Amino acid sequence: MNKSFNSTGFDDDISIITGTKNELVVFQKMNEALSFLELLKLNNQTNNRTLIALNSAVNTTKFLNRYQNFEGKIFLCLNGNKAGNIITEKILAEFHKKNIKDVRS
Repeated sequence: MNKSFNSTGFDDDISIITGTKNELVVFQKMNEALSFLELLKLNNQTNNRTLIALNSAVNTTKFLNRYQNFEGKIFLCLNGNKAGNIITEKILAEFHKKNIKDVRS
């Protein structure tokens, strides 16, 4: 399975691990996306979804602009803290007509 990883190493842009399915899983930080991959590996599962790490709350607008025309499923796995709640609500409000789900519970 070929995965590409795009990261500047700084918090000024989002990081992307490209998958083959028409699905996005959005995390707040890159280490959370990598932990998700490790959990899948421990359970002998593979990942086909594109994983996105915002890396900073200020990148929420970049995510919204970059994926405004995305037609697949979007799963939000942001933190349950104040920042994560604000980001989740903002993305849900902007993409309210899309196939999107907050999966934190």
